Amino acid sequence: MLRRILRTVVLTALMIVAFSPNLLADKHIVEEITLDDGGKVAEAHLWLGSRRMAYFDPFANITTIVRRDIQKIFIVLHESEEVIEVDLPLKLPEGFDSLFSEMKMRWRTSRLNERRTIGAWDCSKVVIRGRGNINVDIELWVTDGANLDSESLYSHFSEALNLSPLFSGFGEALEGLGGAFIVEFSASTNKLGLRSSSVSRVKTIDNEPPHPESYEPPDGFKRLKFDFKSYLQLIRMGYCPGFPAEV
Repeated sequence: MLRRILRTVVLTALMIVAFSPNLLADKHIVEEITLDDGGKVAEAHLWLGSRRMAYFDPFANITTIVRRDIQKIFIVLHESEEVIEVDLPLKLPEGFDSLFSEMKMRWRTSRLNERRTIGAWDCSKVVIRGRGNINVDIELWVTDGANLDSESLYSHFSEALNLSPLFSGFGEALEGLGGAFIVEFSASTNKLGLRSSSVSRVKTIDNEPPHPESYEPPDGFKRLKFDFKSYLQLIRMGYCPGFPAEV
């Protein structure tokens, strides 16, 4: 009798998995980003799985991989074929936190009573302003109907953005969105009188079987330790994953 019950439970579980592919799926999000400078257009690809995320920035030519399952961040620099490997929890090189403290920005989030439909999503408006060495004005249209774990997604981004003296606070602002997913992201920056702007809009959200290679640095790329030199390299590059404007 017990063996028959166990067999029934196993068969039922297998049937649930077989007819519910989303249970074994990761999210693959495609965004179209348009830069005001010359009207450049490119697609950014984002994969979200269980305790892991990968985001390819087409303009910086960088993939950011956050692996909470193994407590690592991998920053893949495709142009130079290098990978900066960062251990979690993040510990900045000694002395750097205070050295770049003047670059920290203040961020303020405001939710507005405005709505619009973008694609299949009913969205509300959120405005985020950053003030410091540069001025950043961001207009977001967010939805509660995207059917994905937005809180986990923004938590991953926040981990990576802690590597940027300018944008670490922006990661916290994203986490403050709670379960709302960003469908459209318009950003305008003013740096020493030079203005730039961009618009990023979600094109598709698909359920796909997990692709382990999406969360692994490419074979053959040189591995770099996260130290004084590699951190300074990220700062000089203006590293800010998920922020589409060139600043």
